[in-house]
Amino acid sequence: MVASAKSCCALSGYFYYEPGYWRSRIQYNSFLLMYIAKGTCQVLLPNQQLQNAAAGQVVLIDCYVPHEYGFDSNSEVAWIHFDGPLARDFYDLIFASHGNIISPSNPFPITNGLDQMLHVFRNSKPLKEGEASEMITQMLNTLLYTRAYSGNTTSHFKVVEKSRAYINEHFSEPLTLDQLAKNANMSPFHFSRVFTAQTGFTPHQYLIATRINSAKFLLKLPDVPVKEIAFGSGFNSESSFCSTFRKWENMTPSEYRERMIRSSEDSE
Repeated sequence: MVASAKSCCALSGYFYYEPGYWRSRIQYNSFLLMYIAKGTCQVLLPNQQLQNAAAGQVVLIDCYVPHEYGFDSNSEVAWIHFDGPLARDFYDLIFASHGNIISPSNPFPITNGLDQMLHVFRNSKPLKEGEASEMITQMLNTLLYTRAYSGNTTSHFKVVEKSRAYINEHFSEPLTLDQLAKNANMSPFHFSRVFTAQTGFTPHQYLIATRINSAKFLLKLPDVPVKEIAFGSGFNSESSFCSTFRKWENMTPSEYRERMIRSSEDSE
């Protein structure tokens, strides 16, 4: 059963945090969802020990109660404050199943939703309540129904999450299957099977998807050259980037950029 959040987005953003940043609040009238794109987030909540969230994980906080969080390394975080009639129910269900630190089996609905909201806010566009509710609902349902692992698969799950976090932090660098497998202390064949079984992507597909998502975000910035985006997203040439992007998105990077610009102009 898929629930409806009926939530209204209050604020969304993408922040770069320096080591030593620490936020402490007595109360803030909303719920906070943070996707850790890079680095590690430390979270301190009532009656709980200090928790750490790594890259690729989601932090969900009830800001109506005292809460603290911070970063001990350079970190990047996409976040959204939200609230609504069923927000409390969603929070309670997710917390009961997964706690405050969640490792989504498929983070794309979350990263994509945050990206769409950030695009709206950056362009000073009004966000309709129905649209906000739909996007937030999709993100919360992703967290609520993310796969839980037990028994022998728990160790595999942790290995895959560590590998995904590593890819998310190093996607702009040359990465090979042998390198990722070595980092996971597995043979390339075994690592590939485990990674694919738990994510639905081969390691190579996940790496390419991460690079493409980075490029799509940068393509929304009109002043960044395509060549710079190609190398910044981990491709070894502009031509390789363009051909891969076309294969994945059925359009060239320039066509994608033009579509985003037209979409922005049409909604103004």
